[in-house]
Amino acid sequence: MALRSAAVLLAIGLVLVAAACEPDAPARSRDAGRARAPARGKQALPVEPPRGLPSGPAQPVTFESRDGVTLAGTLRRARDRGASAVVLVHQVGSTRAEWAPLVDRLVRAPGLTVLAFDVRGHGESTHAGRRTLAYSSFRRSEWAKIAADVAEAVAFLRTSSDPALRPRRVCIVGSSIGSSAAIVAAAADPRIDCVVAISPGRAYHGIDALTPASRLGTRPILAVASRDELHCAESAAQIAGVAPRGEEAIYEGSRHGVTLVEDAPEALDRIERFLRHVLAP
Repeated sequence: MALRSAAVLLAIGLVLVAAACEPDAPARSRDAGRARAPARGKQALPVEPPRGLPSGPAQPVTFESRDGVTLAGTLRRARDRGASAVVLVHQVGSTRAEWAPLVDRLVRAPGLTVLAFDVRGHGESTHAGRRTLAYSSFRRSEWAKIAADVAEAVAFLRTSSDPALRPRRVCIVGSSIGSSAAIVAAAADPRIDCVVAISPGRAYHGIDALTPASRLGTRPILAVASRDELHCAESAAQIAGVAPRGEEAIYEGSRHGVTLVEDAPEALDRIERFLRHVLAP
């Protein structure tokens, strides 16, 4: 009997010690993008199949900026009436094609409406009437207009002649300077529901990202960066710090913009989860 009692007390003591060694949940989400792999041999819990249909095929679209630039985009329209939408804004020297890995995620069932467009002076968005634009010759005043172009992309969806396309909610995802434009556009429009800023900077080409980030109120922003790209990691921390509902996700590697997912493919998981959570019906 004494031996049995001693064994019981020993077992209780081991349980208490194990509980005391459990780490506290992190107060911030610096590495919240890292998901733990399930233990081998354990069966995953059943997942409820997603409701809704995948988004429709890619459609080329154009819309006009306030100063007459024809902006070219690709629209993947959700099949559900009034489905939420994501607008994608690429980095300097790139085009809307850089978003293919994220678009492939977002158009799966239940599909979101996704609009990726070439910012002025890039890709197919290089004409304003007879005038030709090239980002290589832009001054600060021209770079600053990208935020207004983001607003026009959102307006293109909201004011569609087809009421079924008009989204219930809208989030913006921007890469590098595209993240600055996304933050500025969201700060100016309280109907934009969230922002994802990939490889953000404090002031790319003079576009202040910190001040507008502090004005987002209750709307969430996720700032994503590579750990070894120090200025972007620092900017992500600052943006997440000044935004009332800011989160940061820092991943191993040194790649810039959307290419950071090549070093950290789990970043796509985090971004998709964030968007689907905010945009859920």
